Formats: sequence, C-alpha cells, structure tokens
Amino acid sequence: MGGADGKRMQHDGAGRVSENDGDGPTVGSGAEPQAGQSFSVPPPSTPRRMRRRTRMRFSLTVFLTFVLMGLGFFYLTLAYTGKSFLLPTAAVVEVEARLNAGLAGARLPAGASISIGSVDFAVDTAFAPRLDLRDIRLIDGEGRSLLVLPEALVTFSARALLSGEIRPSTIRLSGARLAMRRNADGRFDLDLGADEAGPKTLGEVRNIADRILGLPALAELMLVEADALTLTLRDERAQRSWQVGDGRLTILNAKDKLSAEFGLTLLHGQVPAQATLRVVLGKGDGTGADGTDAGGARLSATVDNMASSDLAALSAPLAWLALVDAPISGTLNAGLAADGTVLALAADLSLGAGSLSPTEGARPVEFDRARLSLGYDPIGARLTLAALEVESQSLRLRANGHGDLLDAAGAALLPGELPQSVVAQIAFAEVMVDPEGMFEAPVRFGEGALDLRLRLDPFRIDIGQLALIEGAESLRLHGTVEADPKGWGAALDLEVNQIEADRLLKLWPVSVVPLTRAWLVDNVGQASLTDVRAALRLTPGKEPRFSLGYEFAEAEVRWDMLN
Repeated sequence: MGGADGKRMQHDGAGRVSENDGDGPTVGSGAEPQAGQSFSVPPPSTPRRMRRRTRMRFSLTVFLTFVLMGLGFFYLTLAYTGKSFLLPTAAVVEVEARLNAGLAGARLPAGASISIGSVDFAVDTAFAPRLDLRDIRLIDGEGRSLLVLPEALVTFSARALLSGEIRPSTIRLSGARLAMRRNADGRFDLDLGADEAGPKTLGEVRNIADRILGLPALAELMLVEADALTLTLRDERAQRSWQVGDGRLTILNAKDKLSAEFGLTLLHGQVPAQATLRVVLGKGDGTGADGTDAGGARLSATVDNMASSDLAALSAPLAWLALVDAPISGTLNAGLAADGTVLALAADLSLGAGSLSPTEGARPVEFDRARLSLGYDPIGARLTLAALEVESQSLRLRANGHGDLLDAAGAALLPGELPQSVVAQIAFAEVMVDPEGMFEAPVRFGEGALDLRLRLDPFRIDIGQLALIEGAESLRLHGTVEADPKGWGAALDLEVNQIEADRLLKLWPVSVVPLTRAWLVDNVGQASLTDVRAALRLTPGKEPRFSLGYEFAEAEVRWDMLN
C-alpha cells in the first residue's frame, strides 16, 4: 500500500509493521538501521488481545459451569438416592484438624484431641449436607479414650452455610456406650467411654457440656439424638448391676438449660419394663428460668411395670419397697446436687397385684393393688406419705403419715446412705381386715393411728401402739411381728375398752385357740365385755399360744351340767 509521498507500509512475518520510502531498509527486515535513518513502531493491536482474553475467560467460565453442574448433579444424586461418598484419608485428616481447632476453647483436659476412623459425605432429604463419622474418640494426652462413639451423623445449619460458616445443627449418634457406677456413699460416677478417665460426677458432666456447647462452632447445635445405646449400671451400695440395651436418647440445647430424655427397656423380668428418664441441667452460674440450679439438675422418671426390688435398689428413700414383690408404674421427680446426691424426691406410684414378701420361707401376704404418693426431704431424712391405699381380699385401708429414715445407730440418715430402719407415724382413715380363713367376718374400723419401727434386714416391726376406733370401741395393740426363713413370728398384746360378745368373736381368729372360741360361741349369748385383754404368741413351727381375760355384765351364759 502506498501513499502520496511514495512511502510503503510493510508487515513482517511476526506481525510487526515497518514504514519505508523505497530506498532504506524496512523495520523488521533484519537489516541494521543506517546512521541518520529514522523509523517508528505503531502501538500493538489492542482489539486482538482483547479478543484473546475474552476467549480465555469464556473457556474458564464454561469449565467452571460444567464443574458446578457436575457437583450439583452429584449433590442431587446423593440427596435422591441416599448414597454417601467416602472421603479420602487426606480429607479425614482435615476434618480432624478443623474439629480439634474448634475445640481449642473448650478447656478440655490438656492434650485432648479428636480421632476419627472414617468420614462419609451424604445429603439428607431436606438437601442439607451431612457427614457420617465413624469410630469417633476423644483421646487425652496419654492416649486414653474419654469418649467413644461408633457412629455420628452431623447435619449442618443451612442458615450458617448461606453466611459462609459451617456449623452443625443436629447430631445423631448410634451405638454409644454409657456406664454408670454408684459408689457405696450413693454418689453416681459417669463413664462415657472405655477407660476410667471419664467425667465422674454430674457437676463434671455439666461443666464439659457447657464448655463444648459454648463454642462458636456449635452455636447452631440444638438437637442431639442417639439410638442403640447400651447402659450399664453398677450399684456398689446395693451390690447389683443392670444391663440395658436399645436405649434412646434425645438432648435439647436451650439458652439457659440442657435437657435430655432417655428411654430404655428392661428385659430381665417376665414382662418387659419400660422407663423414661428426663434430666434438665442448668447452664451458667445462676438459676434457670424454670428454677433449675446451675450446679445441679432436675430429674423426672416415668416407669411402667418396673419390679419393686429394682426401684428400691435405685432409690434410698424407697429402699423399703424391697419388702414388696409387685410391678410398679408411676412417676418420680427429684432434684440432684452437683455431686449427684438427691436434694428432694416426690413420687406417685401404683402397684399391681403382688405381695408383702420380706423373706423366703415366710408366707407372702398378698394384695390386689396399692397406690402411694410420697415426698422425701433428705435434710431431715423424712419421708412424707401423702396418701396410701391398699386393696385386697384380706385388707383394705386408706392412710397417710410420715416416716424418719435411720441408720444402724438410730441416727437420721445421711445423704447417700441406705436406711436400716424407719420410724413411722401413720393415721388411718379406713381399715378393713379379712385374711382368708382368719376371721369369721371382715373386721372394720372407721379410723386409727399406728406408731411403729420397721427394721429392714432382718425384717421386724416393733409396734409401739396401734389404736383402732369404731364407734365407742377402742382397740389398742402393741408388740412385734417378724419373719425369717422358718416363717412368721409375733408377740402381740391387745386391749379393748368395751366390746359386745358377738363383736369379740369377729375379732378372734378362727384358728387361734379354737376350743375356747367354740365354747364362747356355744355358751355365751348377749354380753357386754369390758377391760378386755388378750395376748397372742406365734413361733414358727409351733402351735399359736393365746390368752384372754375380760370382765362382763348383762351376760347370757348357758351351762350344761351334763358336760
């Protein structure tokens, strides 16, 4: 291409441009410029470079788009199929590192860290990402396991993900093992793992829970669920142990409290027993809105068809239920101190058909059903019986009262100890006694009162006074009743202020001194008896001994001289 002055613009092979008038060398031709000769280079071709960069950006955008589409398709596939993706070892190590970094402020034991066996990535039906962690262990600096969890499913908060943060919202555990041991002093030790380095008291569990749940990384965690739990309870005080499988646990994390519900099934009886335990732990250093002390806990339990001996072994205030053989259903509510001791107890229990069976060898005293409502104050070791109802073919009564739990020395029971005896005062609103074959007809009293001392082992009842009143009649009894492998024994003394003869015969057991009783039936008609005194002595393996003394007036006595 030429111009008006005859100059030419030339392109070399490399895209460089040179200007020449036809006589000198061209730029880019490879010749050296001559002295005095000038030349100029135009600016590079900007549109071409822009087109090149545009093509590169388009290619990258297309690539990223396909990558995101592939990841999205993979994500949806996991959500709809329920399948999971096993993360490589390097990713598991990264998960461990992030978890340990998040627990840095939890004030766990020095050197404690989390170890994970494997991690699967999955997506739940709500399209929330989930990690399935297996063989999780919280290990201390010496390599001992403080906490062992076979499997944990962690679902993350969608709200936190939208803000660029990864925070779990729910955790589901499976196959965890929980071991509880009650010391001889009645305090509970908790072992959440496989070794003895775990937290040992309710207060320590609460402190660890506060530390962990207070971490920023767990700010969105509101629910923890667990199934297939195994609970082992060893009671050194009662010398018994229980093994519970297929337990179910739900933990709700609120601002001022941590609540847990634990359901279990006991399979050692003929009919499975169900129990649901609810615990509420206060947070912080104050008192929760519901009155929960920060250092302690509120406990409530619902039992169904639980053996009376099991309930007696688990609760010192109810130790006397070991004398009864019957299924129990009902509710219990208690307050626990930070060291696990009972601060207060209230119970409303119903007993099914069973018997009073203090020892083998003594004939059980059967009943059809019973109900009791009670409370316990550990400071004074006093058991308050708000209501007691017993119904059977041989006994029906309604009563209330209180009892003081005592140790072996007769002093008030200290927290954590087992009672050796109970001193009780009971008021009766109604009493009907009709043991099978013992009396001629049921014996009824409208009101009464009883002062007694119950010794649990060996079984013995010391009756200070039993007063029963029906109209103008006043019956007073004192003595002892005991049971051993040979049978029942008794030493009872009875006093009646006044009574009619026919009423006396109703109170006289048919099998006790039957000849004397038969003589009274045959020969004494109408009579008013006063100052009646009777004594009964029962010794296992021997005939009963009975004595009777009284004064009478206005009597009709038949005397057969031929006899």
